[in-house]
Amino acid sequence: MKVGNLYRRDTKSKLLSFRGEKALYWIAVVMIFTLVGVYISSSQAEAIEYGYRYEEFRRQTNKLKQEQRILATELAFLKDPSRIISKMSAMNLEPILDRYWVQQTGRGLNLRDEATLLE
Repeated sequence: MKVGNLYRRDTKSKLLSFRGEKALYWIAVVMIFTLVGVYISSSQAEAIEYGYRYEEFRRQTNKLKQEQRILATELAFLKDPSRIISKMSAMNLEPILDRYWVQQTGRGLNLRDEATLLE
């Protein structure tokens, strides 16, 4: 019996040992998947942040292009006011640009009045 008990204990320890190895294996697998998940989520976060930065850059670029167009129009107006006014009248843009001009200059003069002052 003593030998049988020892044998059983040995078998139990082998079973426990096998279960312990199996548990360690599953712990390792879970850790690997966790690390992969963390890496993927951090990559996604970086991609999202890059996307936000790109959108902000695009907005700023569009704003600068719009300001550049406005400044080019103002410069063209200062160089040859009558030609710009005739083009704006042909495109029905004169009232819109009149409001813009009054807001920007703050003088209350519309484009035709400014053109007569410049000439």
